[in-house]
Amino acid sequence: MQMFWVYSYKGFSRTAARTVRTALVLAGRQGCCQADTGHLLLALVQTARGSAADFLRRKRVTTTALANCSAARAEGAPRRLHRCDLAPELRKAMEFAVLGAHAASAARAENEHLLCAMLEDSTCTASRWMLSLGVELPQAARECRQLSGQFILPGTPRASAMPRGSRASDKYCR
Repeated sequence: MQMFWVYSYKGFSRTAARTVRTALVLAGRQGCCQADTGHLLLALVQTARGSAADFLRRKRVTTTALANCSAARAEGAPRRLHRCDLAPELRKAMEFAVLGAHAASAARAENEHLLCAMLEDSTCTASRWMLSLGVELPQAARECRQLSGQFILPGTPRASAMPRGSRASDKYCR
């Protein structure tokens, strides 16, 4: 086993850390000196497991759809990237993924949290690619937040269910 695969990222599940490592490998194969959110999106799609991958499939974000976007990025000879070779936009997405996981009361950030972080940053590479594939970013971000547990739609408000003019004991007691 290479040292490269031993690395893990603080605050991330094994699955999410593996996705980040896969993004580094994909960026290295393209000759890029840093992995960005486009590589991470491609890694999410290529893993083809979990709710983040299912979400992307439903939005028609597939490996073949992303092939045209990523083909223009080849920069040179393949290289080996290390765990710290992350573009600032990817670092930002990872930070927001950990914050999203905490907001969802999750112990560690998962792929769904990474996807939400990318969808919510309309300036990152992954968001621009998804936009070019016809994904409506604000709607997709809301759906992804629900998927990851960061945003739970409220049910019927309790106050509106109570009749007006009722006694306090009726409102607040069983």
